[in-house]
Amino acid sequence: MRCTSQERVPLVIFLLQGEAQNWWPSISRSVERDFVWTWKDFVDNFNQKFFPEHVWEQRALEFKTLVQGDITMSQYEARFVALSRFATYLVDDERGKACRFVNSLHPALRSRVVGHLLTTFAEVVHRALVYEEDWATYQRSRDQGGDRKRKTHSGDSRFVTAPIDRVSDRSGARYRAYLGGPILDDTNVVVGAIGAIG
Repeated sequence: MRCTSQERVPLVIFLLQGEAQNWWPSISRSVERDFVWTWKDFVDNFNQKFFPEHVWEQRALEFKTLVQGDITMSQYEARFVALSRFATYLVDDERGKACRFVNSLHPALRSRVVGHLLTTFAEVVHRALVYEEDWATYQRSRDQGGDRKRKTHSGDSRFVTAPIDRVSDRSGARYRAYLGGPILDDTNVVVGAIGAIG
């Protein structure tokens, strides 16, 4: 919808809810009767009331330290986008935004996304969502496949590895090969396609 700076104000006022809906009549009465509210005037007053500088700084710090952790990609993307507006200086271009997003993904997901030459935020999000869904599909098929022993990454069921066979090297050390997903050793560190067990 295209509208001028002055037309935006009545539209947004109509959509205000809760405390903001109660705030508007008091702020609008505090200015002269012939004052014309511009979008900048409205945003400045709104932010002064609901997002004072210390709150803005808290949200910026929250963005700086944001990592995916155990939430889904969709949840993480929404949180990333919501908080990024408080620290636009950290994501002032597409490449910087994409890089910050990748660097704060869950390590198992990051390792799959980082190898691609992705330069936009949309490409990175799409690739990460594809990998997450692929992993979930794999997990569902493994769960339906039987009662094999499983080893999990910090209890996170999204990152389960299942043994498919045992082999030995010439020194007698035993190894277990794993099919798909991140491979974990006894300290829950990704070690590659074959993890030592003995």
